[in-house]
Amino acid sequence: MRAKQILFLSVILSFFFIFSCNYNDEGIGENLLPDEDILKPLLSDTITVELYTERVDTLATSQVTKVIVGQSNDPIFGYTEASFALQFDLTSNFTFKDDIVIEDIHLNMYHAVGDSAYGVTNRVMNLEVYELSEQLFSDSTYYSNLQAESLHNGNLLGSSAVYPLELTDSIPMRIPLTNELGTRFMQAPEGSFDNDTVFQKFFKGIYVKASGSDALLKLSIDTGAYILINYHNTSAPDTKLEYRLYCMNSNNTKLNLYSHDYSQSWFAEQINSGVQSNYAYIQGLAGTKVKIRFPYLETLKTLDKLNLYRAELILPVAEESYSLSSKYPEAKSLMLTGEDSDGGLEFLQEYLTSSGSYSGEYFNETDLNYSFNLTKYIHSVLYEEKENRPLTLSIIGGSTNMYRTVLHTGKNDIKRAKIVLTYTELTK
Repeated sequence: MRAKQILFLSVILSFFFIFSCNYNDEGIGENLLPDEDILKPLLSDTITVELYTERVDTLATSQVTKVIVGQSNDPIFGYTEASFALQFDLTSNFTFKDDIVIEDIHLNMYHAVGDSAYGVTNRVMNLEVYELSEQLFSDSTYYSNLQAESLHNGNLLGSSAVYPLELTDSIPMRIPLTNELGTRFMQAPEGSFDNDTVFQKFFKGIYVKASGSDALLKLSIDTGAYILINYHNTSAPDTKLEYRLYCMNSNNTKLNLYSHDYSQSWFAEQINSGVQSNYAYIQGLAGTKVKIRFPYLETLKTLDKLNLYRAELILPVAEESYSLSSKYPEAKSLMLTGEDSDGGLEFLQEYLTSSGSYSGEYFNETDLNYSFNLTKYIHSVLYEEKENRPLTLSIIGGSTNMYRTVLHTGKNDIKRAKIVLTYTELTK
């Protein structure tokens, strides 16, 4: 019996020893096949890639969680102006009684963590707050090209000079508002503070723009943006009280407005021209996008013996743009989408996640490029009768993304955009 146990343990130990060894299977079987039967991967980067700069028509920017304000004179992209509008609601029912004395009113906002400012951030930025004259509706969609003049009648509520570099995460940016607003609150018709609906008819909200700046500032809505009313009662003047009007709820409209002037940009004559130059230009905030074409991709269909393993689109960043990255950083991530037969948006299978969301690719700061896996897309064009339509390259989160980037095109002789194919040629 003991001999059988020893034999059994010996077999088990031998089993674990065999399967715990590390084997390098590289080259296994090569000595069993003739050289002409071994499949050796080949690389090709000669497929023509064309990039064209186009304007973004407009973007829906209502119900955002971040707002942008400022003016920027980018030496490459020209002039950009950003402003925003906010609608507020009540934290609770409130009644302004005769014995209330308003001490001051402020608009309080925090800057967005991580990417709060863009451009020349060490200069003063003058912020101006106007009262909305037109009511906004949370169930409506508002777009980035909405004209600001249609929202307000020039009633200035307050202003303040801020330095983007001095803003912190813990201390809100405070813009003092006129006490005249407080007086109107006190003299509001009865019931104006009973609920959000009637209050938003009485006080429609604010519009904020900047002047005299050369930077864009991103402010956060979801971390706290509110109008703070400080007051006291005449019967207890030393007791300081406050009331807040918030704009974080879903029934508050929050929208961004953008305008771009590309007349002094490097690419003023290239936009929407359909002519490929040496560079292509992408900018967020409803700025520019890039169309990508592979005009001769179908010629590979004649190669019946081509077995495609991988197709990688490599888009190098222009060094002239990257040299300005201390003030104008490259876009952190870009998104590539397809186009259906009606010209509408079509997601690429490579970048659809299991949860149904859509992802992009990040900027490679070592190689100074963006790299996209297009294996499924190229395969579908070559072998599944998919139409070879243009792809669109844009900035992820373009409705609140301040970044931009300049890319080499397929025409650039210094460092061209290219698609690298990894494949084998079947000999039989």
